Amino acid sequence: MQREFVLLYQKENDTILIQSPCVGFVANLPFPGDILIPESQVGNVQILSSQYALKLPKGVCGKVGDYDTNMKVKPVGYQEILFPLLPLDQIKSDIFSTTAEERKVEGEYTIFAPSDGIFYRRPSPDSPNYVEKGNIVKKGQVLGLVEVMKCFNQIAFQGSGIPDQAKLVEIYVQDACEVKYQQPLFVFSLVE
Repeated sequence: MQREFVLLYQKENDTILIQSPCVGFVANLPFPGDILIPESQVGNVQILSSQYALKLPKGVCGKVGDYDTNMKVKPVGYQEILFPLLPLDQIKSDIFSTTAEERKVEGEYTIFAPSDGIFYRRPSPDSPNYVEKGNIVKKGQVLGLVEVMKCFNQIAFQGSGIPDQAKLVEIYVQDACEVKYQQPLFVFSLVE
């Protein structure tokens, strides 16, 4: 089991400032525009010769705001601000602030990332996207791909409780963006 630290944070107006929980060297922080969910791993910190995972606290989520991403490894002090999190609109914030079991909304279906990796909305750079907002999709239809170590895994409209067809109402991740395990990707509603 990997050792970990839970990140510190402070609220400033509508922004959450994510802070270092210790002195060390941080790496692999999220990029501006990434959507982060509670308790997800968002980087690493090295203290002397030991590596630790950095996780968001329970109930903290948002979209990563602009910050300096030039340094891949950055020395930090205790409570030093690492990056800002911007608020999500109410619908998104309700999805991200609960556990996977609590996320189910009557008449809505969310598809989550099956693993960490790079998410693709289309099979190749010159192909159209698998799906677009407003499309009606059928059970088993491919929605996108997640690349993990040069292996591409299909993300399909399937799972327990999924209807035979539904309307795509929200796409949370852009093409060729990094995703984290259990990060929401798509939201569907029942077709009337």
